[in-house]
Amino acid sequence: MGDNANEKFAAKLDATTQVLAKETARIERNQSLRHSARRERREQREAALAEIAREQEEASAKRRAARERERQEREMRDDVERAGAATEAKIEAEEKARQAELLEEKKRLEEAAAALAVEEARIERKHALSQSQRRSRRQVRGAVGNASLATTFPAAADVAVGDATTKHRYGTAGFRAEASTLTTLMPRVGMIAVLRARAMGGKRVVGVMVTASHNAAGDNGVKIIDVDGGMISEKQWEDYCTTVANASSSSSSGGGSYPFAQLSDHAAVSGELLV
Repeated sequence: MGDNANEKFAAKLDATTQVLAKETARIERNQSLRHSARRERREQREAALAEIAREQEEASAKRRAARERERQEREMRDDVERAGAATEAKIEAEEKARQAELLEEKKRLEEAAAALAVEEARIERKHALSQSQRRSRRQVRGAVGNASLATTFPAAADVAVGDATTKHRYGTAGFRAEASTLTTLMPRVGMIAVLRARAMGGKRVVGVMVTASHNAAGDNGVKIIDVDGGMISEKQWEDYCTTVANASSSSSSGGGSYPFAQLSDHAAVSGELLV
């Protein structure tokens, strides 16, 4: 009786143990399935997130590429515009340079034409003056050669001061002497100034200056003022002045007329004679 109870209890215990084992296995299997499902869902979610990230990255890369293309296109347009502006500026500058060159060339041509006209007028005037010059020279030679200096000018050399005859010499200060001896010298100095002006072209003024000394009251002078406002500095003309001042008025053609005839020739050949 007791053994049967123990056997039944043992059998019931074995059955219960088997049921528990099966239930435990089922629970473990279910847990494993749930773990697998969760892992699969996690992997799917991660895969989906990775796909979304990839798609987002691709979209972002496409946007970056599009922006880069837009930037490059914009830079290309800017380069083309800048190149066009530079070309236009270059063309405009070249056109201005050509215009300036044409204007400069026109100015040069006008200046050359004006210079040519001036030169032609000068040549014509010189030709006309040459004819007038020859006539004037003939007139001067005729007038001077046929009359003595005494006809028009008294001789300074024949004016006595005390017991001596005054001899004038043209120097740095012109003629300097006693005032009474300069009276007859003045007309000759005037004629020399006229011939000097003719020798310098006849276009500028040659003057005569009468000076009063700061020494004795009678110590005076007369000098020729050249075209530049200064004294005559050419030795040849100083010699002319001395020769004319001391030329005798008593000669008819060979003595007194010679200095003025020589000066007339010099004036005629040294510059343009304006009559």
